Amino acid sequence: MTAFAELGVMPEIVQAIENDLNWLLPSDIQAEAVPLILGGGDVLMAAETGRGKTGVCREYCLPYIGSHLDLSSR
Repeated sequence: MTAFAELGVMPEIVQAIENDLNWLLPSDIQAEAVPLILGGGDVLMAAETGRGKTGVCREYCLPYIGSHLDLSSR
């Protein structure tokens, strides 16, 4: 299975996911959806409860937004 960093997620987000949420590996749906989201694609997901859909929206849409922010001014 692929690690979060290998999906193209910003290092700051990866650190928060791993340290704060204790998610070390993405679920199958997360591993499939994250590259599409980061590539600017539309994603429609359907899966059983507990498979990681909310995690995709909550944690991985943020990297897409973050990739379009100028963090150098911080």
